Amino acid sequence: MRINKITELIRILEENGLEELEIKGLFSSIRVTKRVSRPITHLPPIEEKIVEKNIKEKTSYIKAPMVGTFYHSSSPTTPPYVEIGSKVTTGKIVCIIEAMKVMNEIESDMSGTIVEILVKNKEPVEYGQPLFRIEVDE
Repeated sequence: MRINKITELIRILEENGLEELEIKGLFSSIRVTKRVSRPITHLPPIEEKIVEKNIKEKTSYIKAPMVGTFYHSSSPTTPPYVEIGSKVTTGKIVCIIEAMKVMNEIESDMSGTIVEILVKNKEPVEYGQPLFRIEVDE
């Protein structure tokens, strides 16, 4: 296909507000796609009460240091590393995050008591996502 034909297809795409245009011929085909960035229409409200409550209760979060799949234990037959009420110290393994077929042991970066587990087993997690709420030791 000649460049002037491709340029014409791009012009048609833009003039008509299309995101994608595909043409198939007997011996060739072409697809022109336009990336469209959409504005975020809804953001959850920031709750100041949560921040105040965490300061009063001296709680913090153990967060995911990477993107991957969350596991409570090293295998389906072994008990979880931590449960609600478990005491943890800095450096204690609290879970595993699998990323690119590598099992990464996640350690606590603080000492305290686990008061809430925020992620289910085998659930995908994002970087910085809170995994555990912990009542920090003084």
